[in-house]
Amino acid sequence: MTMRSILLSTLVLATLAGFGTPASAQHTGFGTSRIVQNEPGYKLDITYSGEIHLNDDDTDIRSISSGGYIDILENTRRDDRRLRIEPGSGGRLVYSYRLNGKTTDWAEADRAWYATMILRIARAGIDAEARAERFTRRGANALLDEVEAIGSSGVKTTYMLVLFDKARLSTDELVRAARVAQEIPSSGDRTRVLIASAEQSLGAFDAIMPYFDAIRSIPSSGDKTKALVYLAERKMLEEKAAYHAALQAGASIPSSGDRANFLVSLADSRDLDAEYLDVVSTVPSSGDKTKVLLHLVERRLLASRAMYEAAMHTAATIPSSGDRARFLTAAAPAYLEAAREAFFDAVRGIPSSGDKMGVLIALLDDTTLEASSLAMLLETARSISSSGDKARVLIAAAPRVAGNDALVDVYLETANTISSSGDQKRALSALLN
Repeated sequence: MTMRSILLSTLVLATLAGFGTPASAQHTGFGTSRIVQNEPGYKLDITYSGEIHLNDDDTDIRSISSGGYIDILENTRRDDRRLRIEPGSGGRLVYSYRLNGKTTDWAEADRAWYATMILRIARAGIDAEARAERFTRRGANALLDEVEAIGSSGVKTTYMLVLFDKARLSTDELVRAARVAQEIPSSGDRTRVLIASAEQSLGAFDAIMPYFDAIRSIPSSGDKTKALVYLAERKMLEEKAAYHAALQAGASIPSSGDRANFLVSLADSRDLDAEYLDVVSTVPSSGDKTKVLLHLVERRLLASRAMYEAAMHTAATIPSSGDRARFLTAAAPAYLEAAREAFFDAVRGIPSSGDKMGVLIALLDDTTLEASSLAMLLETARSISSSGDKARVLIAAAPRVAGNDALVDVYLETANTISSSGDQKRALSALLN
């Protein structure tokens, strides 16, 4: 028996959809599974092991590997049935059947009852891949009908993975498949199916939104991120509709760190726009938001005035004063003269006096800074609440101001806002020296 077959044979139902009362399922040993259902007046206990194959219409067992078996025990208020099926000589199967405690010829067994039991086992995952291929040959909707009747998350997933591997679906079928995927209980299994269906779903325009609705439905933050990062890393979001839908799905990622990781991956995969930065603004954590913005600076993705200004507005949403200053300091070398108003607006919004001072002094290291920007820097320094910090900015700027009458005037106006006479004197002295 192959390991793949053993794994498939141990898939069991968490809920036997279509058969009333939920059943509990458990592994009873390596390669052995059990389905148990108990309610007043009814008991079902099915145990099976080995590599088991069904016939083409799922009404009988075609073969059981050596050492394998199926045991079915059912008690109702009316009847007590017990059936054991195991391999015999020459590949034939041996059926041992007891009805109400009496050994009974298998030919006299209730075939409708037997078919019901076989269907239960089939939907538990027996011969899952072969059975899924048979449904696929009947059409995608036939397989999706069956998936909706299956309770087990793992078995649902097996069937849908076969479907996307073996068939090309129409747009209507892709839309339905996305809805069916949302019914897969396991977050990880749902993600596997959506990754497998990505290429086909994103290739049909009318299937794009239903596909991303399914991604948004993934409960786990990590799994949702895994699906979106998969699409970004494989550059599957170049289509505008897919890109915007992915951003909306990304905004629904609960974890701040996971949301940031997706946004970093997306930034590396395609050109960005202001909507991207709108989603960056939704990242709750100050550190995670700063991580994304710093990535944009490091990868030189803020080259246009529009993106640079949008990034400055996003920086204003960073809660931490230190993180905001860290980003603005990093963005200073990429400073766009045309976007200076947006940059200095972001600096003025820094709550901490010391952090604001640090950004302005870092900007003074840029020897290409134009006079108009130097004037705006000096004006921005007026918003520094600390007298000492304000003076430090003016002292650092003094060598750049000397000899330019217009800048000297702005410098003096800012110095006049220093409340401490000692700090004011130091700032004025620096201009004279």
